[in-house]
Order: sequence, then structure tokens, then C-alpha cells
Amino acid sequence: MTNVEQTDRGTWPLVLLVAGYVLVASLYAWQTPMWQAPDEPAHYNYITSLANTGKVPVLEPGDYPAGYLEEIKANKFPPGMSIAPIRYEFHQPPLYYALAALVYKVVAQQALSTQVLVLRLLSVLLGAGVVVFAYFIAITLFSDKPALALAAATIVATVPMHVAMTAAINNDTLAEFLIAGALWLLIRPATQDTLLRTRLATGLFLGLGLLTKVTVAVAVLAVPVALWLGRDEKGAEQGPGRGFLGTVFGGLLVIWGVAGVIVSPWLVRNALVYGQKDVFGLLRHSAVVVGQPRTSEWLTLYGASGYARRFLVTTFHSFWGQFGWMGVPMSARTYDVLFIFTALAVLGFFLYYKDVWLNQRTSQPPIRSKGLATLGFTLFATILAYMGYNMAFVQFQGRYLFPALIPIGLFLAIGLQDVISLHRWKLAVAFLIIGMFALDVYSLYGFILPQLR
Repeated sequence: MTNVEQTDRGTWPLVLLVAGYVLVASLYAWQTPMWQAPDEPAHYNYITSLANTGKVPVLEPGDYPAGYLEEIKANKFPPGMSIAPIRYEFHQPPLYYALAALVYKVVAQQALSTQVLVLRLLSVLLGAGVVVFAYFIAITLFSDKPALALAAATIVATVPMHVAMTAAINNDTLAEFLIAGALWLLIRPATQDTLLRTRLATGLFLGLGLLTKVTVAVAVLAVPVALWLGRDEKGAEQGPGRGFLGTVFGGLLVIWGVAGVIVSPWLVRNALVYGQKDVFGLLRHSAVVVGQPRTSEWLTLYGASGYARRFLVTTFHSFWGQFGWMGVPMSARTYDVLFIFTALAVLGFFLYYKDVWLNQRTSQPPIRSKGLATLGFTLFATILAYMGYNMAFVQFQGRYLFPALIPIGLFLAIGLQDVISLHRWKLAVAFLIIGMFALDVYSLYGFILPQLR
């Protein structure tokens, strides 16, 4: 078989997967009632404010009208209730909103429903990029296992809650796209000729990511891990006189330096607007969102064990699918099936970890060790950030783990492969693709639309 034929055989499954994702996500964008995605009105108001004034808005007290927000949600956002007062995302970095404002200006004279649909389709397009990067990352680490790479990309493409979020107006999907690009650049092999370009590109992705959403910080923190683990890569960072400074500090200087140059004007602006101690605007946001349930209140109300149980159960449910504004769950039976699926995959991954990392029964290529450790750190940092957020506010929303969805998807795929016999693996991947897309359609027509229309 020629190299061209091998490439074609490896590319077509990815093309079909991305096409399937775009089709299903576009269906979500079209069918989901307006504003019935978390924070969508606030994101839309940021876009229109930037488009109409040419200035990045400032978050002010009163931009989170807690009572009005609960009322308009309870009434399913009726036409007679304006979304204009909902502005609590005005502290966010501006990159996504600048891009969306350009799209908005094209359709500004169209009906509101058309504007919302077009802006949602922008997110769908970015989501397709996330799926492609998921495959690139997996195939970089497992070049001999294309079915595994396809399974990992399938999970990223088809988690129902992720499909719903990538079919809504928000800055999350652009942030995920930039995180994915940065992670791919961090783990892929580099030569002496490409090393500097790769580092510059990584810094560019991270800098643009920080101009999109602060959650990109998890990828920023993964940089030294990747650099340290890749310090002995043949043909790139290994060589005479290359010690710690040349391999890690030098790489950090370039990558973090480029990212810092890109994001620094935004941080300076925030220091002037919100104060020197609030360069990300998060302190202002915490002060504005008065009315959100506080963790201390729930600990008093439910106790530590009751709080922990609600945290774990709701996080799992809302990771896979708890739609609308967390008010549209799946059925108990669906969650049970997803729990069994997840438990088997997690068990399989720990068996893989035991075999490869502890007992060392199989040879682990250095690039795979570096990549899995980098992805693992990204997941760990994302979990810590999620838990840290919930130390102050009750935010049991599994979608906050989506910055690490690519590591999660790859680890689950590895686990599934470990518990399924090899001669049945390709058939299992085919069933995974069909089953997950079927779950997406079922979630839309079986849960979302019946409860939100």
C-alpha cells in the first residue's frame, strides 16, 4: 500500500466524523430555543455592545440581576422579557467577542433568531476544529493505532453536553480550540529546524487563548511539564551544552514570553479599570454576581457528606448532559448506562497504566510518555481549578471540565481499548460512533426540546 493510500484511509474516517459532528451540532444550534444555553444572553450582549460601540464593555454592579434572571429562566425567556439587563460576562477577555462582532455585523439587520443562529454556527465551526485537534493529538501519540485516535476524537465530538455548548453563543469553544492547538504543538516532535517556530506558534496559541478565557491557564501551566519531559528528544532539544536552562527555561522564555506580550495589553487595561489586584476582572465578577449560592451556605444546609454527594452526582450528570440552565436532565436510565460506560473505561485506563507504567510489560515510546503526562497534568489542573471555583460558589457544572475534554476523551478511549479484545476493537469503535451520535439526537429530541419549548 502506498503512503498516499494509507493517508487517504486514515483521513476519511476523520472527515466523516467531523461532518457528523457539524451536522448534529448544527441541528442543536437550529432547534434549541433562543437563550436556552448557560449564559448565552450575557455573551450575546457583550457581542452586540462591542459591535455597536467599538469599545470593550466594563462589568458594573447590577449586571447580574439575580431575581430577574431566575424569573426570565422560569418563564423560558418569553419575547416580552428583555435580556438586555443580563451582562455579567462583560469582564471576559475580548478575542471571541471581537470575532463574533464581525460575524454579527453581517447579520445585524436580520431577525434576532437569524442573528442567534449564525453566531451559534460560528461556535459549531470552532467546535469542528477542536475535534480535528483531538484526532491530531491522539494520532501523534498513537500513530500505530488510528482506531484509538478515532475513538478519542469521537468522544470529544459527541458528548451531548459538549455538543450543546459548542452549538451555543459563548467563548468556551474558541478557548478549547486554542488549548487544543497549544497542546498539540507541545507534544508533537520537533527538530532543530522547527523547534523555534513550534515554540513561537505555541506561545501564539496560548496568548490568543488568554485573550479568550482565563481557563486557558491550564495549558499555560502544562508548558514546563512538556518541556521538561521532552528535553531529551532526539534531533531537537538534545545536544552539547543543553542543560536545564537550554531545555526548559529557554523554551519557557519563548513560549511564555510570546503569550505574555500578546495578553499584556489586556491585563494593563484591566489593572486600570478594575485595579492592580484584579488584572483578570475575576474579583469584580465575584463582587457583582450577588445572589449565586455560596459553598459555605450549602455546607451549613447539607453538611459535608451531603454537599460531596451532590457535587459528585451533579458533576457527572452535567458533564454528560444536563441541559438548558442546568434544569433539563437526562433520564436516570441514561445516566446509569453512561456510568457503566465511564466506569469500564476508567477501569481499563488504570489497567493500561498498571501494565505500561508500573510493570513496564510493553515498550512506551518517549513521545507517548511525554504526551500522556502533559495531557494528564492538564486534566489535573482543570480538576483543581473546578474544585477551587466550587470552594466559593456552588457551581456543579461538569462543562467546566471541557478545557480538558481532549485528555478525558483520549484516556477513556485508551481504557475502552484495554477492556475490549483487539479483534473486536474496530467493531467497538464503529458502535461507539453510531451509539454516541444516536445519544446526541435522542438528547435533543427526547430531553431538550420537550422541556424547553
